Amino acid sequence: MFKTLGLAVYLSRFDKQKPMLEKMAGSGYTVFTSFHIQEEYETIPNYAEQAREMVRWLKDHEYTVLADLSPRSIDYLEATSIENVLHTLPIDMVRPDYGFSVETIKTMARTHDVVLNASTLDKTLLESLEATSGNIYAMHNFYPREETGLDRSLFEAMNRTMRPHIKGIIAFIPGDAQKRGPIEKGLPTLEDHRDKPPYVGYLDLILRHGCEAVFVGDIRLSETQLRLIDRFNTDGVISLPVVFTKDYEHLYEKVFTIRPDSPTPLKRLQESREYASHGASIEPNDTLARPKGTITIDNVRYQRYSGEIQITAADYPEDERINVIGHMEEAYVDTLESVKNNQKIRFVRLNNN
Repeated sequence: MFKTLGLAVYLSRFDKQKPMLEKMAGSGYTVFTSFHIQEEYETIPNYAEQAREMVRWLKDHEYTVLADLSPRSIDYLEATSIENVLHTLPIDMVRPDYGFSVETIKTMARTHDVVLNASTLDKTLLESLEATSGNIYAMHNFYPREETGLDRSLFEAMNRTMRPHIKGIIAFIPGDAQKRGPIEKGLPTLEDHRDKPPYVGYLDLILRHGCEAVFVGDIRLSETQLRLIDRFNTDGVISLPVVFTKDYEHLYEKVFTIRPDSPTPLKRLQESREYASHGASIEPNDTLARPKGTITIDNVRYQRYSGEIQITAADYPEDERINVIGHMEEAYVDTLESVKNNQKIRFVRLNNN
């Protein structure tokens, strides 16, 4: 299986994307690209040669290449057949678009992993492809126009139908450093992700919806978002961007485990009494209301619970036994939806760039 983070790369924007791609060289990430975009074919000189150069560059930098192909790609790439395209272009995976027969897709699957368009699949097609020797994946579309992205119930219904017949499901999140035109409103699969940090959408798709891979639809990710995603992929710990009061800044970069018996609206930190107070008595202070995303510590009025730290995943009123010691960065509060019991988390100081 390819890595869980993928990047959409466009021939018309390749030069602008190269700096990010060079930084990530050797990562083994998968790149998704398309070779049947008519506007690119009509405006890029020597389209076929530039397309081949781009794929060679990506392979030289150790990327896995997933190419979106349609029958028109044969002409665009100056090939004699789709088999000739697959034989001469060093791609690893193919996403066949409209116009290919089931038999042709079966032939593709004998030599390449095949990624089907999730929005046009039906059970009959899936069942007919199961006997092929290759791996079959399903990739959802991205939706440039606001209000047209999928809702969660439809997304899950589509996935339930496909899962018994495929190797994995792929979806898109928007980028944040540079949006793709002409609308420039992000390229998510789920409408709910359009205005959220890519990291939030990434965790949502991987942890809540069980996607096997997530691709960035837009042109670039910021260093901050890439760092948060890479860190999670490295150690499996969810980073929660927070702002602590001064007395609790020592909690940055500490790793905690969500207690296995935590109720859904309140994340109780298993190791909290060990880290929290440095042996000092925790007196009542800032016993404020606790909206979703608040970090709290129980004070001496809670007796044996004094020193326990929680994160609120719902709104709670003030309580004289509970001190507020920080809050999550507002844009990242929905990350809590991906934090389940037994999950490890760390508090981080956000560095936007």
